[in-house]
Amino acid sequence: MTRVRRPADRRTARLGRTATLVVGAAALSLLAGCAPNETDAFYAPSDGLDTRDLGDVRGVNLLVLSSGEGDAGSLHGAFTNDGGSTVQIQVSPEGGSPVTVPVDAGDTVYLGTQDGEDATFASVDVAPGGLLPLTITAGEATEDISVPVLDGTLPAYSDSVPSTGPSAG
Repeated sequence: MTRVRRPADRRTARLGRTATLVVGAAALSLLAGCAPNETDAFYAPSDGLDTRDLGDVRGVNLLVLSSGEGDAGSLHGAFTNDGGSTVQIQVSPEGGSPVTVPVDAGDTVYLGTQDGEDATFASVDVAPGGLLPLTITAGEATEDISVPVLDGTLPAYSDSVPSTGPSAG
């Protein structure tokens, strides 16, 4: 025996489906609002690390390239000076001699690029794959960070690994 649907049954079913969709959409909207806003999180979106506590100076994407523990190491990344006067930035690797990078007011100095500053440490006490502790001083501000040490395995860095001693910095 076949059952015949009445118009009231169809209307009730349609209202039930509509109510389910409305409740589902509202729940989805509420749950989406509970997700953390990752665009507000501080992170370095590349191989290097950024500084946070140097006042008007920012270190961006800092890393060291070296062929091995005890070999020379080249600092790569950039320093930006948002202040009103030139700043001498001193970068001291743990167990090594510092390099100094001057950055004019409102300027960015790139490190390790063809057109940028050369900041090479005579010796790096960490093997590629490790983290090298650095002390960075800009004016009165000092920050200690550990930056990755990479070698020439990645094609982007293969031509940038130093083979000689330190730069005159």
